[in-house]
Amino acid sequence: MRISTRPLAFTLTSICIATLAACGGGGGSNNDTAAKDTTVKTFNIGGAAFVGATVSITDATGKVVGSCGPVGDDGKCDITIPASANVKAPLVIVASRTVNGETERLVSMLGGAASTEVKVTPVTTLIAALLSPSGNPANLASEVAAGTAAVTPAAIQTQADKIQAILAPLLDTVGVKGENPLTGGFTPDGKGYDRLLDSLLVTITPATASTSNIEVAVRGASDGQPNVVQFTSKDSAPPALQPVAPAALPKEGVAVKIAALLKQMTDCYALPIDQRVSATVNNGTAVGNAGAVSSPICKAIFSTQDPGTYLSNGLRVGRDAGNNGAFSGLFRSGATGVVFDIGAYEFTRANGDVVISYRTVDSQKTESFEQIIVREDGDGKLRAIGNQYAYSGGVNAFQQIRRFPTLNQSSYDYYSTGYSLNVHNETELAGGQRAFKFDHVEVNTPSGKTLTLWPAAGYTSLNFKRANGQVSGTSFLRLATAYASGQTNLPNLWDIEPSLVFAQPPATEDQLARATTQGVWTFKYFLRGNTGTTPDATQTYRTRARALTLAELKQKNFAEISAEFKSQAFAGTDVPSNGALAGTVPLYSIQDGARPALITVATGGNAWTVPAGATPPTRVTLFGTLWNSTTNTRQGFDDSTRVAPTARSTTIYCTPFIGSSSAPCDASKPGAYGPNTYASGLQLTGTAKDGRVFAAHYATYQLNLPR
Repeated sequence: MRISTRPLAFTLTSICIATLAACGGGGGSNNDTAAKDTTVKTFNIGGAAFVGATVSITDATGKVVGSCGPVGDDGKCDITIPASANVKAPLVIVASRTVNGETERLVSMLGGAASTEVKVTPVTTLIAALLSPSGNPANLASEVAAGTAAVTPAAIQTQADKIQAILAPLLDTVGVKGENPLTGGFTPDGKGYDRLLDSLLVTITPATASTSNIEVAVRGASDGQPNVVQFTSKDSAPPALQPVAPAALPKEGVAVKIAALLKQMTDCYALPIDQRVSATVNNGTAVGNAGAVSSPICKAIFSTQDPGTYLSNGLRVGRDAGNNGAFSGLFRSGATGVVFDIGAYEFTRANGDVVISYRTVDSQKTESFEQIIVREDGDGKLRAIGNQYAYSGGVNAFQQIRRFPTLNQSSYDYYSTGYSLNVHNETELAGGQRAFKFDHVEVNTPSGKTLTLWPAAGYTSLNFKRANGQVSGTSFLRLATAYASGQTNLPNLWDIEPSLVFAQPPATEDQLARATTQGVWTFKYFLRGNTGTTPDATQTYRTRARALTLAELKQKNFAEISAEFKSQAFAGTDVPSNGALAGTVPLYSIQDGARPALITVATGGNAWTVPAGATPPTRVTLFGTLWNSTTNTRQGFDDSTRVAPTARSTTIYCTPFIGSSSAPCDASKPGAYGPNTYASGLQLTGTAKDGRVFAAHYATYQLNLPR
């Protein structure tokens, strides 16, 4: 389990415990009990509520002695604990909610007997991680009950002092050095302790059954090296943050302004499409540009209240016939009712613009997580401006389990961790023909290495080249790998998977753990025809999470294709009798004609399942091969579709190659695959709230194994 604690994403909650003799901070014994009924009030004190969360209080016996929820927009809910509950300290307080299938938690605790207000924040969650024998704050309540965690007033104070020492420079800057991190309230005005929490990025990542890797970073200006400290839950003396200048922190009240912008966006999308835009609506969609946005409520989303000012990764506000454009949902009736929430400050760009993250939830309860760049207008409100970049780009920490369901190769299943680089394979008209827009794109990593991405027919993104000079089907750089079986005497993966890209030498566990959460990557774009050394454009991107170590990755579950789907899709593929196509899945047959999809389960059952703790897939990708039997050559391709996190099956349709009217599709059946097409892989991909991507890839081809 991973706990990423962020202001707003993990709303700052306070629990006021009145007349509870069993739960104080700084006195009493673990045998104290409540003498009478007690009301526990939970309310928002940090700018935005931990909406949808349930707050529970667990005593030393492991008994839940009170709970409330879901937390509403005001962040308030009350808990009454009867005297008959026989409450015994210490108490563990947990605020939890499920977002996109994963559980987020904030944890706090009380060790003695005195009436008090209790903070439940990222800082208290850090203290809980140090108190937990496993390093995982989510386990603290059960560890107290089992007697393996000593949560006494003295133990709490020791770990609180340790965290205060780490945060000391930031506490000094915001003027709250003397504030108790566990008890007492504060005003939700973006100042003082509230500003401290807006400025913190805390990441707690379980690495083993007995330790977590922890990073504490200061959110703020993008210039210079990040102000960050890294340590484990077992470290006795973690380092302190570097001194912090006030100008390097987010402005006071930024969280409240982010919440106001997201409400503005929600109010806009609540309007019917014909009130949002002045364009002809056909079958629930319209085509238009920024000038077609007609509602003042919607215009107010954008900088200077002009949608025409917005530009992000080459996209301006609007929608074309192919559904391309920024804020294209304004032009689709299906986007009516989309809710924008769970906003968080990420960092400030060099020009003063602010990068924020947020969640969207549509009418089908499909969740997704986005980033947007906003600018403060003259009236002090934040409004969308975009990154003002001309081309697509981005980078995500990427984790994959690669499974081999055909040819009896499952013993070679393996984990990969690294980064995925995202540049859309754009085209343009040149001499009346479709042509690639980019010659190549160079990417400089935070460590100073240079990677190069290339265009190729059939692929939706620019990808790496293989050792033989051919463009591969992947933009995922595998920094480290490990066989799922734990065996170490198997062949090197870069030898048996020559079509993929592996770091040489592989990154060590320490190197992976020491990469910072907000690493800066520089993309240099060379347009078609530019084979020189001077790029046509340069764009920078920050990660929101680092790649997991292999130990951390092995703590994670992944989506799995179902036994039913395996029996349908992979029937007859275990016999390596078709040479280069051994193990692949035919997408076309003479008897059935072109199959429109690999992943549809004929009986209407589940094509995949999502175990507890796994990130639900929101994109399904088919990797395929078009085989030329005359020349004995193959051309790779990929097609994908988005799905709701609650979906368990979908349909993937064929898309023609760039510059082709049909290949690899059947010209007589739109969306269907044509002859000589084979599936070489199927990937279920989900994105966590922090931008980290988890993919379960089922590869159906013959590995390059020693003979």
